Amino acid sequence: VAASPPPPSYCSSPPRLNMSRCGLVLLPLLLGELASVASFPVAGRALAGLRSTPRASRAGVVVSDSALDEAELTKLFGRLADKKLLLDVEGAGTPEMKDCCHGGCDNCPYSRIFDEMNAGKAKWVACYENRELIDGRTHRPPAMETLFGNADEVEKAAFIERVTAIPYAQTLGPMKSVPADEPPSVEALEVFWAKLAAAAVGEAGEAAEVLSAEQWGNGLQKLTGQEHGAMWKD
Repeated sequence: VAASPPPPSYCSSPPRLNMSRCGLVLLPLLLGELASVASFPVAGRALAGLRSTPRASRAGVVVSDSALDEAELTKLFGRLADKKLLLDVEGAGTPEMKDCCHGGCDNCPYSRIFDEMNAGKAKWVACYENRELIDGRTHRPPAMETLFGNADEVEKAAFIERVTAIPYAQTLGPMKSVPADEPPSVEALEVFWAKLAAAAVGEAGEAAEVLSAEQWGNGLQKLTGQEHGAMWKD
């Protein structure tokens, strides 16, 4: 007599799916779906947007429909920026600031405060013509030496002439590449001067023909919102 088949077991595990075989079937489908998504304009832009957020525009300075566009501002930034910046903060130049390791210690008032910053490439346009700390450290950006010399003020015509004579240097920040031997246009420098003068002395300052060293610094502070020095993103 033939033996009857064993009763079905309701506790046995369900049959496993052959993943290797399934993968061979699903992979082309998956790649096809990704290709269709990437080719769809809206989805493509959405995926591209995941890489990074757009950098902030320098709305206070750049005027896209005028002579002072992103390229011209890059040329100007590369001539005014410097690798060093002195900060006139509380405790600047004191022995306590100098001896601080700036390691974030909770019991040190200077652990997160710096009175000097340095970079490998030009990074800041100083919001001062000259600065000296109480320990004797001084900083006068090379561009200010060219623009003001030994004078306390600079005329608009002299500013335009002298800026074009400053060598262009590689800086940290700008994304646009510009020819190193191509100075900012006269039209761009006139727009920049008008905006700086207006920020320094009010709307009537747009027609100003002379700016003092103090007005230069005050204008940059108001134009960029920075107290000590402005980076490209400012």
